[in-house]
Amino acid sequence: MTEPTSITCQLVGAHFRPPAKALLAVLPAGHPLFLRPEPDNPYDANAVQVLLATSTLPSDEAFLDNLASELAGQGFSLDDINVQGEWHLGFLPRAAKGNPQLEQWNIQVQQAIHETCKTFEDNNSAAIENYSVVPCSLTFDAAGKPAVLIPWPPAPQASG
Repeated sequence: MTEPTSITCQLVGAHFRPPAKALLAVLPAGHPLFLRPEPDNPYDANAVQVLLATSTLPSDEAFLDNLASELAGQGFSLDDINVQGEWHLGFLPRAAKGNPQLEQWNIQVQQAIHETCKTFEDNNSAAIENYSVVPCSLTFDAAGKPAVLIPWPPAPQASG
């Protein structure tokens, strides 16, 4: 059996991270995102953040109009979006609603990303300052919910 060249994981918790839902509503499938381990997360030592670099946002008028419309009433403007270098959109999931095999797989994915980034940081002193990340891209499941497409095995790089 051959190894997969990518895996897909849900993106969870966007509703806790405004303006994440507005950003996810207008970003196209395939848009670049990145993953960053969050070992100090008080709820899950294996937590992995899903982030968007503001510099990757399209600058065409149609996209900006759509984003402004999604942001309306949420307390954010286009200027607010552009002033930050990155936006935390949510996390890779851990829980799997009563499916222990899926939960174990989710944990293994999180741990693999943590280990990959730690190994990269151990071997690249500059990465410690910039934090290592794993590039991925936005996708959507059959119900239209956001997910991330992760090259597998994960390949870290320095952020910033």
